[in-house]
Amino acid sequence: MKKILLIGISILFILSMVYAKPIEVSVSPEKGIVNTGSSVEFFVTVKNNQDVSDDVYFIVAGDLVQWAKLSKDGATIPAGSSEKIVLTISPSAATPSGSYKMTVSSSSTDDQRWDSKDITVDVYQRTTGMRGVHDQVTPTPPTPPKGRFGLNLYYNPKIVTDRGYNLKDGDQCCVGDTLTIKSEGSGEFFGKGGPVD
Repeated sequence: MKKILLIGISILFILSMVYAKPIEVSVSPEKGIVNTGSSVEFFVTVKNNQDVSDDVYFIVAGDLVQWAKLSKDGATIPAGSSEKIVLTISPSAATPSGSYKMTVSSSSTDDQRWDSKDITVDVYQRTTGMRGVHDQVTPTPPTPPKGRFGLNLYYNPKIVTDRGYNLKDGDQCCVGDTLTIKSEGSGEFFGKGGPVD
């Protein structure tokens, strides 16, 4: 039984070596999130599965190609070795929110040896919020109704938003923020126009 298992594993190993791609691309992560005006990095590994060194070049294509930059355009990769590069995507402030597809490729000087990997970039518009500009951490919610509301709290509670801001007297939070009261207190909630007596 052990002999059959050993033969089976040997055959699988040989087949994996025979059918391995000469050039193999992997990307981590395969999906990234970025706000306009900021950047996100993807770590690309290009492996040479051949038994000879190879000159390869790196290419990025897709919806955000004008905002994409590779840390290298090409490299000579020794047999059985890998080359690591960084893909940085920095969408401009005018880039609409949405999900964008990109492809990272590596090709040898021999066009028969190449590989590619698809990635997704979710772009969100930066929004004006408390104390300047803050990052959206979730997709834009449906448009809320117009107006303001207030919250009067007593006994000096500590209020923290889900983005980590500590609210102080007169501070504003963003639509969709979750507020957490960190100490006991009492208070009242009122709509536009102030408290009603």
